[in-house]
Amino acid sequence: MHPRTNAPDDRSSIVSLQHVEWLVLAIGLVTSLVVSSIWGIWTGISFGAGAVLSFFNYRWLRIGVLSLTPASEQDTAIKPIRNTKRAFMKLCGRYVVLGFAGCVIIFVFRLPSVSFVAGLLTVVPAIIGSSLWQIITGD
Repeated sequence: MHPRTNAPDDRSSIVSLQHVEWLVLAIGLVTSLVVSSIWGIWTGISFGAGAVLSFFNYRWLRIGVLSLTPASEQDTAIKPIRNTKRAFMKLCGRYVVLGFAGCVIIFVFRLPSVSFVAGLLTVVPAIIGSSLWQIITGD
């Protein structure tokens, strides 16, 4: 907590975002193993591919947003981008990359699309779990 404003410390919020990032990957991979034991290996692989893509999406989004914030409001580990047009294009370009990867996974490798989309949604329980953890522990 900041002593004057009672706002959360920037360092703790960045660490919290990184926890969500790794929680997405952990939930996705564990759930992928459960899904493949119940519905078959290809469904599990499809779910895992969606979870890994969700991990990269969240990671790229976090890095992109932090690169657009002013240097005074962020951790010094990620340098702010001076060219905001380029940063905005990168932020939007991630949708193109994710869409292309999704199409390749579904149409070229012919993996089940429902489990792939379910894997993409692993970020939701990760964010909820991280938020609940912060509320319970008081971090």
